[in-house]
Amino acid sequence: MTVSAHFTVQLQLLAPITEVLMVSAFITRRWALAGTISLLAGCGPEAVEQTRAQETALASEQEIVGGTNATIAANPWQVSLQDSSGSHFCGGSVLNENWILTAQHCVSENGTISKPAQVAAGSTTLKGMRSSGQIRPVAEVIVYPGYVDVNQGKDVALLRLAAPLDLSGANVKAIPLATAADEAAGITNAGVVARVTGWGALASSGPMYSPDTLQTVDVRLLSNSSAQSSYPEETIGSDQLAAASPGKDSCQGDSGGPLTVLENGTHVLVGVVSWGDGCADSRHPGMYARVGSFEPWIASQISDGGSLTATIP
Repeated sequence: MTVSAHFTVQLQLLAPITEVLMVSAFITRRWALAGTISLLAGCGPEAVEQTRAQETALASEQEIVGGTNATIAANPWQVSLQDSSGSHFCGGSVLNENWILTAQHCVSENGTISKPAQVAAGSTTLKGMRSSGQIRPVAEVIVYPGYVDVNQGKDVALLRLAAPLDLSGANVKAIPLATAADEAAGITNAGVVARVTGWGALASSGPMYSPDTLQTVDVRLLSNSSAQSSYPEETIGSDQLAAASPGKDSCQGDSGGPLTVLENGTHVLVGVVSWGDGCADSRHPGMYARVGSFEPWIASQISDGGSLTATIP
C-alpha cells in the first residue's frame, strides 16, 4: 500500500460535538480532508460524504490516537478551522493576532484554493467555542508555492483573519516557530519527545468518534532516513518530519494542527500535521511539515500583518 495511491474513504462530518467519521479499511491518512472544497463551500455532510467517497478518496483527516484529554490553557495556540456551519475539519496554530498556520491540503485541492469560513480559538471543547471562545472569519489564504500533493511536501498555508484575535487572556496565545538554527541545534533530532494535539479521530478503523474535548499525545521524532524506510515508494523531503510512538498518533481531523517540542520551558512549533498511512500503524510513522524549513517564508508573508509575536527565551 502506498501513500500516493487512492483508496475509497467515506467521511461523514457531523456537528462539532461528537463527530462520527466512517472510514473504509484502506485509509491513507492525509489528516484533514486533503481537499475539502465541498466542505469549505458550505455543502452539507451528505454532500461531503458522497463527494469524498465517490471522487478521489482522499486521505482522511487525523485525530489523536492513544492520547488523553487536554486543556486549551496548556495549548493556547491550537485553533479549529471550521466551515460555515461551525463544523471542525482541520487544526491550526496561532502565529500572532492576525495569522494562523495550517496544512495546505486543508485549503487546496487540485490547484484550487478554498477559504475556510472561520477559525475558532480559546476553548478546550468545540461546543464551547460558541460561548467562551473567539471566532474569526478568514479574510485571505496564502499557500506555499510548488505544492503538488500532501505526500510530496510543501504542505503549509497561512490564513489571515478578518479581525484580530485577543491574545491578552490565557487561552489564546501565539507559539514561537522553530528556525533553521533551532534545527541545527537539535530541536528535531531523532528521539526528541514532541506533543501533538487536536480534535481528530481516536482510531483509524470502524466508526471513528471525534471528541468534543481537545486531545493530546506525546510521540518521538524520527530521522528522515527512518521515515524513508517506512515509506519506500515515497520520497521523503527535507521539509518533512516524522514522528511515532507505539499506539500513539495523530489521525483524521488533526490535519494542520501543531506538533510542538518543549525547549527551555517553552513550547516551540516544529511540525504541522500532514499525512501518513493509517493511524498509529507501527509500520508507518505520522508525517508533518517541518516548520524550520518554512519559517523564513512565513516571516516574509506576515511581515505586513504583524510580526511573529512569540519567541523562544
